[in-house]
Amino acid sequence: MLTTVITILLLTLISFAIWFMFGKDESVSPVVNTLIPSKRNSAQFEVEYKGTSSYKGMHL
Repeated sequence: MLTTVITILLLTLISFAIWFMFGKDESVSPVVNTLIPSKRNSAQFEVEYKGTSSYKGMHL
């Protein structure tokens, strides 16, 4: 019983130490979102943005 508790505590400390050294992520940059102006559909927006229209741009 005591061996089990010590093993669990030891493994918890080891995993926390590994996470502290290698597991931290760098700060995330903000998400860029393009909102379509009002009174325009996706096809009109694509023509203004890219200069051409495609089937994919009509179904955003």
